[in-house]
Amino acid sequence: MKLRLLLAILLPFAACGLQWLLWDYIAPYAWLLFFPAAYLSAWIGGLWGGLAGTTIATALVWYVFMPPRFSFVLDSPTAALPILLFLVMGASFAFFFERLHRAQARGETRFEATFEQAAVGIALVALDGKWLRVNGKLCEILGYDHDELLARTFQDITYPDDLQRDLDHMRRLLAGDIATYVIEKRYLRKGGSIIWVKLTVALVRKRNGSPDYFISVIEDIQARKESEADAIASEQRYRELVESANSAILRWAPDGRITFFNAFAQQLFGWPAEEAIGGPVSMLVPAQDSTGADLTDLVEDIARHPERYLNNINENICRDGRRVWMNWTNRALRDARGQVAGILAVGNDITDRKQAEETLRQRNEELERLNQAAIGRELQMIGLKRQVNDLSRQLGREPPFDLSFAQTPESSAGSPLP
Repeated sequence: MKLRLLLAILLPFAACGLQWLLWDYIAPYAWLLFFPAAYLSAWIGGLWGGLAGTTIATALVWYVFMPPRFSFVLDSPTAALPILLFLVMGASFAFFFERLHRAQARGETRFEATFEQAAVGIALVALDGKWLRVNGKLCEILGYDHDELLARTFQDITYPDDLQRDLDHMRRLLAGDIATYVIEKRYLRKGGSIIWVKLTVALVRKRNGSPDYFISVIEDIQARKESEADAIASEQRYRELVESANSAILRWAPDGRITFFNAFAQQLFGWPAEEAIGGPVSMLVPAQDSTGADLTDLVEDIARHPERYLNNINENICRDGRRVWMNWTNRALRDARGQVAGILAVGNDITDRKQAEETLRQRNEELERLNQAAIGRELQMIGLKRQVNDLSRQLGREPPFDLSFAQTPESSAGSPLP
């Protein structure tokens, strides 16, 4: 700043010396070379440089070139008018350039703050790929210090498989086919490790329209890429688990459309996935089960009230008409608003168990009938034996049958068993 102020002060003296040499040719235009001198003093030195240059220039013109020369005496009152005009013009130059310098300084300060404190990497890149300027965040992302990075090109640190795609986009940018481009690519960090970034590139052109340099914004997306890879691996493991499960696993939308149909379900119900997916889940549910229960509204009711069907046993029908009993676990899949977005149903074939239960029920009923028949016959025999015992007593003989096991307190008191 001191050097600029010194230059602003020296300019009027330089103008005075040049005008002294040329005075024979430019007289009587005393202010001719001092107007540009005042302008340049303000441009170089700002407010104080402009004011100082204007004041010195006024004094030099007044003393050296205005008549009477080499004095500060005015030959007429009107001679003060150009002096005042020059002072006003010089002060205006000074104030204008001071505001311009301050505006430029604020702009540069904002740019520097934005460039250096940005949460993403920012770089200015030459047309040949050399880094012209990089911020601290980019150095942190790539693991290089500032000077190490400036000594390289972006081609040097781009993962080989991603370089051609990046260069193709740059050629389109230079050709004017696109205004900017955004890609995800990999860089090689210092030490050789790989990092994924999101790269946004724009081209800055000169005033004549020719390419000047690139502005690149680099965002670290390594964590997101790792999460995506983990999610894909988890999804793959989930699919492998679901496809290898010994249970029928279905997912269907609230309107009843099947959206997932695992391998076991395909094998059990006889529907291949490409035919089952998109079809109605009601195709697996008969209108009535073998007990006569009405199932026509079962699917709709599960979609409306999934909490009632967390565990449900119902009969299903296969593609070939075969019927199977299934024990279903139904879980509602809800969206961000809490609305039912689908039903996840996991079912196990319990047909053999149901058949065994039905056989057991039938056998129990048969045993009950036999038991009841046997008890009836036994009661009839006891009645006949009692009659024989009574006749024997009437004849004065000993009763031939021991019926003590059939005695009750009432019969002991003389009340006969029925």
